[in-house]
Amino acid sequence: MNCLIFLKKVFSNNNTNEDISEKDIKKNLKTYLDTFDSLEKNASHIRNKEELTEEDKKSLKNIHNLVKKNNANFKHYISNNNLPKNYEHESFKIYKHLNSVELLLNEIYNNAEKAMDNDSSNKEKLKASEKIKKVNAEYKDKVNDKKEKEIKEFLNEKNIKTNAFK
Repeated sequence: MNCLIFLKKVFSNNNTNEDISEKDIKKNLKTYLDTFDSLEKNASHIRNKEELTEEDKKSLKNIHNLVKKNNANFKHYISNNNLPKNYEHESFKIYKHLNSVELLLNEIYNNAEKAMDNDSSNKEKLKASEKIKKVNAEYKDKVNDKKEKEIKEFLNEKNIKTNAFK
């Protein structure tokens, strides 16, 4: 699966110090969320393979960079503009949640790969397994069903239809 198709779809908005309309924030939230969802589905598809080729690893790195760009662009947008009432807090909550999801998934993936690597010593495998437990504990307050439910409720309340939170 070629991940470069998403390059043009990464959230991008260069507005600064502008009053953002409700219509625009809804559209931009949808774009940001749908982009994240598409990239994450592609990454998940690749991560679920039995063995990763060098091309797969390159694709994962590209996806990770696109997710980082998507997150950074959205954070810049919500930080540097005047959002409508009731959107500022929730937009930051959504950004923080998705950013944490991506960081968590990358940490788990990187350490799971080490834990399952046949070339790793038992000590290295144990260390990687312990790191996964530590990462899960670190992110449990940031990435959980309660946070997702709050985001879904906000999106439903504002009638924002997205593939990321159904």
